[in-house]
This record gives sequence, structure tokens and C-alpha cells, in this order.
Amino acid sequence: MSNLHHAMNDLNLDEYVDITGEFFESVRTIRDNKVVQSPLFNLLEGTRAVEIGNKKLDTGLIPLSEIDYNFDTSCPKDADKVIAIINGLVRSYTSWLNNSSLPVTVLSCRYVQILLENYQGSLNDCTFENKRLPKQTKHDKDTVEWKLVHKVLNSFILGLVKFVGISLQIAFNTLYEEEDLTTRNLDLDFLTDISPEFISKRINDSIHWLNQDSGIQNQKKEILCEYLELVNRMLDIQSILSIAVPIFEKDDKKNIKNEIQFLQLGLQNIKRLSQVDFEGFQLPPGSFSKFVQFDSNNRSIPADLYMATNDECFQNLQKMFKSIYNYVIESNELLNINHFDQFLSYDISYNINPEYNVISRGLFQLYLIRDDKSILGSRETITSMGMKLMENTSCLQSSIFHPDTWTSIQGTEEHINTTKEEILIKLNQLLSDIETGMYHNLSCVTNNRCRQRQLMSRGIVIWDTLQVSSESLELELWQEYGIGDKIEGLDSAEDNPSLPLSSFVYVTKLNVMLEVALRGLETNIYKPFEMSWMYWYISYLTQVIAEFYSNQIKSINDSRIYSITTSVPKKIKKLKSGPKKQKLKQQNEIHQKIHLPMLNKINDYNNSYIIESYKGLRMLSDGVRMLFIMLHALEVTNITPSFELSSLERIYDLQMKPWSSVGVPNLPHYKQYEKSISIDFLRKLPHPEKLTKIKQFLETIIDKFNDSKKIYMSISKMIENDDEGQFIGDGITEWYKSLIKTCVMYSIEVNNIIKLIDSGFNKEDYTTEIGEGYHRYFPKIFIKLNRT
Repeated sequence: MSNLHHAMNDLNLDEYVDITGEFFESVRTIRDNKVVQSPLFNLLEGTRAVEIGNKKLDTGLIPLSEIDYNFDTSCPKDADKVIAIINGLVRSYTSWLNNSSLPVTVLSCRYVQILLENYQGSLNDCTFENKRLPKQTKHDKDTVEWKLVHKVLNSFILGLVKFVGISLQIAFNTLYEEEDLTTRNLDLDFLTDISPEFISKRINDSIHWLNQDSGIQNQKKEILCEYLELVNRMLDIQSILSIAVPIFEKDDKKNIKNEIQFLQLGLQNIKRLSQVDFEGFQLPPGSFSKFVQFDSNNRSIPADLYMATNDECFQNLQKMFKSIYNYVIESNELLNINHFDQFLSYDISYNINPEYNVISRGLFQLYLIRDDKSILGSRETITSMGMKLMENTSCLQSSIFHPDTWTSIQGTEEHINTTKEEILIKLNQLLSDIETGMYHNLSCVTNNRCRQRQLMSRGIVIWDTLQVSSESLELELWQEYGIGDKIEGLDSAEDNPSLPLSSFVYVTKLNVMLEVALRGLETNIYKPFEMSWMYWYISYLTQVIAEFYSNQIKSINDSRIYSITTSVPKKIKKLKSGPKKQKLKQQNEIHQKIHLPMLNKINDYNNSYIIESYKGLRMLSDGVRMLFIMLHALEVTNITPSFELSSLERIYDLQMKPWSSVGVPNLPHYKQYEKSISIDFLRKLPHPEKLTKIKQFLETIIDKFNDSKKIYMSISKMIENDDEGQFIGDGITEWYKSLIKTCVMYSIEVNNIIKLIDSGFNKEDYTTEIGEGYHRYFPKIFIKLNRT
């Protein structure tokens, strides 16, 4: 106790405030000496707050200078300082898009923070007056420097902040938090209730003042005007969502370039600004700091500020404007459903890479599917687009979609009508479910490639379920009521239903399954021995798809052609003259004039392009599969490694899980794969004979790559000529060019292996390497000399 008294006597209390009286006065109101608390609140939570007192975690401990605390945003600034701040803000915006957050980029600017804190729903609130500063200095509002801050800088920040708000809205609707864009906004409102038109007016007023009355040096004035014009064009970007694109309407194309001229003007602004040397423009101390992380409602740990370089900034902005311009222009050129499919597959989905601007792709999803569920703002909807896709595959003029052809239902008129109504309810429900599947597919295209694969994995289950439902309904209608189409032709059976709807669903499912496998290779989720599995499985899937198109899809469409050209005319001849014969004749004339050319076109497209494309992919993937086997035989890689904690079969089952729930086609078992890679016969041979045999296999592999190349060159030539307008865009051209280069690359690498064998091959000197190839689905696979 005496030690405590000595310690108290030695304690200097001058720096402390005695709150004893206030404390006991406040606790008098506590009843029964108990602290009033919510049952939902745990008093011990505070003791578990590990960030408290930790400089790396506690935002309250962020070190700030006196300038940071007392930075006065209302002070006038010269043109150099204003240019530096504006440049820093634009760089901060692009930094935010590049895997950063608002508190360390745009919101780190004190001008932005003060403006948003002052905002209460009206544009007049958006001032730079910092009401918390103890001393408010009065400034001459007629000076150029004051107007540069409160007119020019203020209007620019209004525009940029509004565009940040637009970007956040895009992100909330189409992007994934942190994975695509970090949307933490410190509970600040980014001018939600302010129309962009009002902000644009202020920006235009600033441009007018700079050009008429400012007296600022020309070069600096031009820089400021370029930035103000640029932010105006950024605000115009969301206007593409109101553009109605007349897709599939050849005679109704409009000059859409006039509606998006602002994008070209924005690109010109960016080009001129990128040529400016900003080194001489220095940021005012305190204009960008960690103050907002310390001061605002920040739930994140302290982080350093991040500002992209000018080169990175302008490249990012250029990509944003250019990509938006390109997809708006390309979408206006879509004349048929094949164009639409190619556009989404090759010009949008495949182009989504880490460098693709995140706002551009998020905006495209809103541009593609509008609020009213229309496609690109046209007359087409998801429903009508789904029907076009079905007709373009196997459902053109299918009787299941035409109740007036359901004449096989027997019974009274009341019974027939009731039965038709019941069938239509079931059919409409199925079509509604298929529409959901279509929407799922369309919503995948603008996601990052990893997320695309994840969503497509879910799509496998969706389309597998739809296949079961559609097949059940079609068989039920055929067996119970005779509703549906049968395979017609010289060699066809009498009662063999064609099942056009479930055939479309099945081929859609197969394509989704294939895309999941291919995207897994692109995203590098497989080890080399697992890649061997996947190329084997891809080879299997492509064969299944090609055969299904060659057999089932072709039979369905050929059957319709046979019906129009042969069976119906025969039926007409047999009928006696009268209204029934005349009606059937008129109907068939319509079919011959409209639907017969369409069916022939579908068949030609499938035979010359679709089937050949899958054949080329099968040969290419099969060649890569065999290459892995030969590298395994040469013992420079191991595609059958052993593990202590698990077997290869279990790892195989785990990697194949996305496809394991599918009933048709069956997922091949690991034993089947194991059998396909067996090289026991090679191991039994003497070493020289073994190498000779491997050389023979390698030459066979080269033949596969060459055959694949021939197919792709033929397709590429067909796309280049394209007399019938079946292809569109540069994406599909680049796709096949990269596949041709891939075939050549593999042929060269296999030839190099043959040369190594001829020159005296020693497995100890080499190892297999996998590097970047010409196509994302097919990496470079080669033998590398070990370093000594």
C-alpha cells in the first residue's frame, strides 16, 4: 500500500483531467448497479477487437501531418496545382478499377471528401467549404485562382464523382465485389439524386469561362478543357443503354456512329492528354492523404495510397472508350442468329482478359439485356432470341410449337380443347425454364473468365435438368397423343420421334460442358498430369458433339426438308380437290418459299462450319493428349504420379466433378483413361526399338496437328470469303488464326523432339516445360534442356 502512495505522489497529474465527479454523477442513473445493454450486444466484444492499438490494423492510429489535418479545400490555387489535382484524380479513378479501393484512390483526395460530406441531395450543397476547420479564411471570389478551384475543379470533381457513382451502380448490378471491383464507399453518397445533365451544364460553364474570361496561359487552359471535356464524355457513356439496336433487320440499320460520337471524341481527348508531360505539375501537400481512412466510417484496415502512372491511366481509359465503341458498332451489324452467337463468343466472351476494362464489360451486360428484358434494346427479347436459337438448331417448323397441327388428339371437341390447354401449360412451363437457362448463358459472357467457368459449371446442371424435362414431355406427347415430328426419309422408321426440342437442349448442354473443360485449361487450374485427362475428355466431348450434329440434328432437318419436298407433295396429290387440299398446298408453298431455304442454310452451316470446327478441335486435343503420353514414355514428364494421401482415381473423380452429375453422355471412368495411356508394350521393348516406336507415334501426332491445321485453314478461308454473310467480326477470324498457329507450334515442338531422339536422347538431360501458346486453351508444351 505504501508503494502505491509513493507511486501516486510521483505521478505528474498536470496532463490529466479529473473526471471522478462526472463519472459518479453519470452512474447514479444506473438501476440496481447494472449496465443497460441490448441482449444482441456482447460486452466482451471489445476485448476481442484485435485491431485496437495495432498500427497495422487500427485506422485511428494512422499517422497524419498537421497539413493533412488542417488542409483547407476552399483556398484558391493556381492553374498548375489545379491541373495536378485533376490529373491525380483521373489516375486515382483508373487505379480504383485496377484492383484497388476508393478510400486509397478517389476518396483520398480531400476535395472529393469535403464535397461529398457537404452533399445533402442538392447540387448547391457541393462546395469545398470545410466547416470543421477552426479558422475560416475569407478569400476574394473574383480572382482567377479562386474560380479555378470553386468553378473549374469543383465542376470536374462533380463529373468524376458522378461517374464513380455510375460505375458503382454498374458494379452492383453486374460485377462481383472485390473479385472485379471493390465498392467500399465509406457510406458516402456519390450524387445519386443529381442528373448528369445538370453536372454537364456546370462543366460546360467552366469550359466557357476558361475560353472566354480566365486569362490563363493557353497550354494550361487547353489541358484543363481537355480534362473537362473528357469527364463530360465519361458521363455520356451510360447513354448507350438507351440506344435501340435494330438487330436482324437488314433494311432498318441506322447510322449508330452519330449516337456514340462522344466515344470517339473522348478517345481524342485521351490521346491529346497522353502527350502532355505532367511532371512539372506538383500536387499541393495534403490534397491526397490517408485522412479519409482516419476520419470517415472506414471498416477496412489502413492502406497506402495508390495512384497509377499517367501511361497506365490513359491506356486504361483508352481501353474503356475503345471497347465500348467497338461492341456498340459490332452489335449494330448483327443480321442473323449466327452473327449474334459469334459476336458473344468471339468478340465479347473470349476477349474478356485481365486487361479488359472492368466498367466496359460490366456495362455490356446492361447493354445486352435491358431492364425490359429486350436484347440490345431491339424488338427481340430473351424469349424470341431463345426461339431463334432453337429454330436455328433443330426446331424450325417443329409441330410441337404449332397447336393447330395437333390433329391426332382424339375425343369430343371439349376434350380436345381441354387436352390442348393442359399440353400448352406444360409446354409453356418448359419454355419458361429454357428461357431461364438462356438467360443464365447470356449473363455469363461478360464475367471474368474464372467466374465464367464457375457459372457455366452451374449451367451444366441447369441444362441437364432441362434435357430430362424436355425429353420427358416430348416422349409423353408423342406416345399419348401422337404430337411431335418423326424422322422421315427413304430409310427412316415409321414411328421414330425426332425430339427436336430435347435435341437442342442436349447440344446446348454439350457445348456448356465443353466450355467448362476448355476454360479450366485457360485458367491454369490443372497440373500437367491433369491436363492429359482434360485433353482426353475434350477429345471425347468434341467427338460426341460432332456425331450428334452429323446424325441427330442433320436427321431432324433433313426430315423437314423431305417432308416439304417429298412427303407433303405426295399427300397433296392423293387428296381430292377441295378446301383441304388447297389449304395444304398453300401451306406447303409457304414452306418451300420460306422455310426450305432456311433449312438448307442451317444444314450447310452445320456441315461446313460447326461439324468441321469440332472435328478440328478433336484432332488438336487428341494430338496434345498423345503428346503427353509420348513425353511420359520418354520419362521427361509423369502423367501417372503417385501420392501418399490419395489415389489418382480419386483426384480424377474430384477434377471431373462438374461433369459427374450428367447422365448423358456418361463421364468416362478413370480405368478407361488409364487404358488409353497404357505404354506397357513400349516398356517391354529394348531401348533403341522403344525410341524408334516413339518416333513413329510422334510422326502420327504431327499428322494429327497437320490435319487439324487443314480444317482450320479451310474454315478460315470460308470466313474470309463468306459470300452468304454467315460470319461477322474480327474475333472469329483471330480465333481460327490462333488455332492454326497452335497447330504449327505443336508440329515444330514434336519435330524438335524427334531431332533430339535422332541425336542421342538421354532422359536425364531434359524436362517438360509448359509455357504460353498462341491460344489460351492450348499452351506451349516442349522439352527443355536441364541446366547443369
